[in-house]
Amino acid sequence: MSTQSHTPHNEVVIKVNAYVDEGIKDVVRVLNRFDGWMTWDSCQGNPPSTLAVVEFCPGRVSKVQIPELATFRERFAEVLLRAGCKGTKVQLNRSREVLGYGWISLAIPQTELGSVVETLDSPNACFDNKAHTHPTG
Repeated sequence: MSTQSHTPHNEVVIKVNAYVDEGIKDVVRVLNRFDGWMTWDSCQGNPPSTLAVVEFCPGRVSKVQIPELATFRERFAEVLLRAGCKGTKVQLNRSREVLGYGWISLAIPQTELGSVVETLDSPNACFDNKAHTHPTG
């Protein structure tokens, strides 16, 4: 997946069909409903692991700055914690190869998958800054 344009053309995010593990389809679906968000490298987990993993970025990967992403990670983790998703870990990742490139990883216990989906699908989970808005429908 290329995240940087090598042309002067303006690029936009569109929603497309993708194959994802059945156990995390609802988490991926709800994260991709947010304007401009992208998910990738998601896995429902394989025994003996009880963690599902979803990686995403709230906005164009090459355009989101690490300080902004760190603040977003804190807000995102707080929303999940307030909703009772105490086992879900929200991690900020930084690229070693590309300066300033970062993304978020969610490690979700199988027992919290439904709660994470319900929380993120709720209007109370709004991320109302310019780049990160809750879906309207």
